[in-house]
Amino acid sequence: MIPTQGSATTQLREQLPDGVDSAGALLRTARVGDVEVGWIWVGLPGGPAGPHTAWLNNIEVHPGHRRQGHGRRMIQLVEAELGTLGVPELGLNVFGSNTGAIHLYHSLGYRVAAQQMTKRLPPAG
Repeated sequence: MIPTQGSATTQLREQLPDGVDSAGALLRTARVGDVEVGWIWVGLPGGPAGPHTAWLNNIEVHPGHRRQGHGRRMIQLVEAELGTLGVPELGLNVFGSNTGAIHLYHSLGYRVAAQQMTKRLPPAG
């Protein structure tokens, strides 16, 4: 089933009932001076990823600030924060067509742990 806008909103409400203060989540905003350049959301261990793995739910660098190292720095800072919390592993999903993100993750030491595949099917008849 493909999530709809409504189900995504419901999922966010369930996973982040208290917004940025929600237990089990790290939500951080990236700033350069007074300018917000992006944000990152990590779920702490104990959720769907398992008892020892934090999960990078979302990272966003705002248009106009991309390809300047902000995504890399956000990941490095959240990894350091997770390290101080004793979290041994951070996992993530990335679309196979997102070659820029794949390159970034590989350069930061992430490796493929699972792979999904799809095939476009012709209409019946």
